Amino acid sequence: MPGLESKGFGGITNIKCGEIEAVGLPEGESFQSITGVGFKPKVVFFFSFGVGGTYQMASHGFDAGGEAGVSCVVFRGNKVDIMGAPADSIYIQQDSGIFISGHISSMDDDGFTIRWYVSGVINGTIYYIAMK
Repeated sequence: MPGLESKGFGGITNIKCGEIEAVGLPEGESFQSITGVGFKPKVVFFFSFGVGGTYQMASHGFDAGGEAGVSCVVFRGNKVDIMGAPADSIYIQQDSGIFISGHISSMDDDGFTIRWYVSGVINGTIYYIAMK
């Protein structure tokens, strides 16, 4: 179309994709360092999926190390709910009272540190895209 231009990512090396397994995290508050990113991110995008329990959930969030937000779609049988958590960038809920939430507490030289809050036993996967 006239006026539109497509630009690729050729040669860009300041994006890192990764995966975090949300399995076996202790209940309550804890911290986890994510390393191997190769740089100090400016923003991280999260895509989370939780399975098991009564709920099936997908969420996506962003975190700039102080500014964060997440929106979620929760499937409960034949009912669908949409919700958000403005202070967190990660959220998975598998049943009433069984959830995990998190946000970046610090951007580090080789990655970032997540502050988790866990209630119950969670089984989920979180994918991230870190950008410099």
